[in-house]
Amino acid sequence: MRTPLTSRRLLAGALAFLAAAPVAAQSGARPTARRSGVPAAYAAIREADLRRDVGEMASPGMRGREGGTLDEMRASMWVAERYRRIGLRPMAEDGTWFQWFDMTRTRVSETASRVRIGGQAMTLFHDAVPYAVVPAEAAGAVLWVADAADTTADVRGRIVATPLLAPAPATIRPTSYPLPIRYADAAVTGTLARFAGRGAAAIVLVANAPVDSAFTAVSAMRVRGVYDVDRAVPRAANGPDRVAPPPALGSG
Repeated sequence: MRTPLTSRRLLAGALAFLAAAPVAAQSGARPTARRSGVPAAYAAIREADLRRDVGEMASPGMRGREGGTLDEMRASMWVAERYRRIGLRPMAEDGTWFQWFDMTRTRVSETASRVRIGGQAMTLFHDAVPYAVVPAEAAGAVLWVADAADTTADVRGRIVATPLLAPAPATIRPTSYPLPIRYADAAVTGTLARFAGRGAAAIVLVANAPVDSAFTAVSAMRVRGVYDVDRAVPRAANGPDRVAPPPALGSG
C-alpha cells in the first residue's frame, strides 16, 4: 500500500466584530440586567428569527460551507451582513469584518496512491478508506486477527487485518455529525489504538455492519483530507508548529 500526499494552501476568513448588545445598537439605550441575571437584550431574540437564520445557513444554497472555499466565504459574508443589520461595527483588517490567515489542507493523492489486497486492486475511497494522512508504504503477508480484543498475538512489524470492535458508548463524541459517522470514528480510533501501541506496521480494518452502512459518508469526509491553520501557535507549551511541511516518504 502506498499513500503519497498532496497539499495546497488555501485562504480562509474569520469574522471579527465589536460586540454590542442588539437593543443598544438599535435604540441607543443601554440594556440592564434583570434581577434573574439574564440580560434584557435576550427579549429581542425570537424563535422565528433563529429558525430562519439557521435554516438559511444550513440550506443547500450554502453548499456545506467547506473551509477554505468560496462557499465558506459566502457564508461568512452572509453572517457579516446580519451583524451589520443589528448594529455591530467591524474592527478587523482595513475596517472590514474579516481577519485573514493561511490554511493548509493535506490529502491522500487518489492518483498516486494504490491499495492491493490478495492481488486484487482496491478502489481508493470506494473499497478502502485511508485514515492516516501520512506518506507510507507497506507490503507483505497479512496477519489476520479474528478478535481485535485479543492481546496475545505478536503484531510487531506486521501488517494486521482485523474486524472493527464496537466502541464503548462513552467514546462516541457528542458532536453535530450524524450518529453513524460518530460511531465509525469511535470504532476506528478504538480498534487502531489496540494495535498501534503494540508496534503494528500497518492495520487493515474490516468494517462491521454499522460502519459499513455509513461507509459512503465516512469516505466522503476522509477524501477531503486534514485542515489546519498554517504555522499556528502550538497546542502545547514548547510544541512544534501546528502544520509542518509533509515529510518525505520513509522519513516519518
